[in-house]
Amino acid sequence: MARDYGASLIVLHVIPPPVLVGGSDPVACQIIEDFYRQQREKLSQLRPPDATVEVDHRLTRGEPVDEILRAAKESNCDMIVMGTHGATGLKRVLMGSVAEGVTRASGCPVVIVKTPSQEA
Repeated sequence: MARDYGASLIVLHVIPPPVLVGGSDPVACQIIEDFYRQQREKLSQLRPPDATVEVDHRLTRGEPVDEILRAAKESNCDMIVMGTHGATGLKRVLMGSVAEGVTRASGCPVVIVKTPSQEA
């Protein structure tokens, strides 16, 4: 779609804030920073099949729904396309749904793509 409509892509990955018990342990902080660095590297490797499509890779920290909506608003996005794991039942009640939160509050259309299961 991006190629066909001459659009650019923002590939955004949001990492929820870590839960640290007992203050800021230097070892734990280093582990977290190493994790963020690894995620930046993985994100930068994502490329669309068509190399002519412009891509802006972004990694942010925060609450996923809030960060996705903020990025879409600041970038004046025409559409949000996001994946979902399709959690149901108790798991969804306990964890909430990022896709649902974005869909409810977005000022632009949201396309949800179900992520294939590990078994598939």
